Amino acid sequence: MCGICGVIDFSEKADAAALVRRMNPTMVHRGPDDSGIAEFGFRNADLNNNHGSVAIGMRRLSIIDIEGGHQPIFNEAGTVGVILNGEIYNFQELQQQLKDRGHTFRTRSDSEVIAHAYEEWGADCVTRFQGMFALAVWDGRGARQSAISNQQSATVRSLGEDGTLFLARDRLGIKPLYYTAISNQQSAISGFVFASEVRTLLASGVVPRKLSRAAVESYLLFGSVSEPMTLVEGIYSLPPGHHLTVAVGAPPGSLNVQRYWNIAKSGRGDAETRRTGDGQSGNGNSSTGHSSKADSTHAAKRVRNLLEQSVRSHLIADVPVGVFLSSGIDSTALAALASREVSGVHTFTVAFPEDKFSEATIARRTAERLGTTHSEVMLSGDETLARLGEAVAALDLPTMDGINTYFVSASARAAGLKVALSGLGGDEVFGGYKTFSRTPHYQRVAQAGKLVPAGLKSAMAAALAEAGGRFLPGDAARKIAALWKDANSLPDPYYFGRLLFTPAQVATLM
Repeated sequence: MCGICGVIDFSEKADAAALVRRMNPTMVHRGPDDSGIAEFGFRNADLNNNHGSVAIGMRRLSIIDIEGGHQPIFNEAGTVGVILNGEIYNFQELQQQLKDRGHTFRTRSDSEVIAHAYEEWGADCVTRFQGMFALAVWDGRGARQSAISNQQSATVRSLGEDGTLFLARDRLGIKPLYYTAISNQQSAISGFVFASEVRTLLASGVVPRKLSRAAVESYLLFGSVSEPMTLVEGIYSLPPGHHLTVAVGAPPGSLNVQRYWNIAKSGRGDAETRRTGDGQSGNGNSSTGHSSKADSTHAAKRVRNLLEQSVRSHLIADVPVGVFLSSGIDSTALAALASREVSGVHTFTVAFPEDKFSEATIARRTAERLGTTHSEVMLSGDETLARLGEAVAALDLPTMDGINTYFVSASARAAGLKVALSGLGGDEVFGGYKTFSRTPHYQRVAQAGKLVPAGLKSAMAAALAEAGGRFLPGDAARKIAALWKDANSLPDPYYFGRLLFTPAQVATLM
């Protein structure tokens, strides 16, 4: 991973670069290999032609084009600059398309592709990117540039009368991106600040440290902070599938946030592909003409093809790539596909002394079958407690998951790896948790309760709460009784299912 940050400073003594130089070191753990800062000046007619400044900075973990991928990186004219956290997996295909349109490239990096893609297609360029990314683009083409220095220099300076800062986040929000607008008189600046981590925004010294009550409630309810909130009041997460534009010629604090990808609309396109069988119209096939078995076979082939493409693209790197392997089908599938592409791929598994919690035995057998270079990370309770502080400190926002991932990631890094594939998210996409299968049952209980007279329903709920406590853990019986008595008093059936048991009990039921 890398880290990016930036500032737009509209104050009378604008010095955005000074703030970025203060913020950038807080992300060394995200990008230990390289760093860079670019600064741009502007005038704002709405502010009596006052001068302001923009600065963008980044810390880099070198994965692709290790020598030539220094950031910020610019187009040929030096008018469009980019910083990137993440990877654009189809960058080689896009690079060829842009070359065909007359663009000239100096490097093999995916970040340079973004600069030319934005120059060619504007904000719509993000719809062409396949990957995980949080990116920032400074578009100074409307400005009168005074100087552009060598790409390897620490600072690039320019001066103009206009310009646009463009931020974007990948469709599923794999890479984080936070921002805040500063407009109060007590702050050192009046402007806009963004970064890959909340702590980096706080390091600027211009963001008030105020805990968000709503975010704390969200964490206690769901085990994580619901976007776009963060734990700090006034700091927001750019939602997945969205981009944000700030025009320096506009009044401070005026932001334009837009969604560029909608999973529901994307799903309708997939449904059309299923109806036509192979995605081609006019072949006479329709959804009514297919048996359920044919639909399942087509879906399985389609998923297999997509997984193969995804793993193949994730293995594109100038450094070794590993796989986090558990006993689950998600990471096993990734390891199997990766081992077909790369011989002796490195796999890692977290193991525990207690057999009932450890997945090491199955993972070990899988690694032997696939012929991977396998490592087991033994994690005892005492070691977890001893290192819990460093694991929690590595979390930018609190989550009930992630501690195990921290330890296995640390071991992979110690083994010399910079990149590892993970099966995280597979259960959510494919309904792997029992919570998903139980949700319809809760929904039916709530619906059935509406058909029962109120008096009888209350008596049945009371009996259920008393008797059910003998068979169900915690206060699950009371919650189910409440769902039966008044469905409107409880959250959505899925979230109700997540709240039905304690985290430890949920873990045993998944």
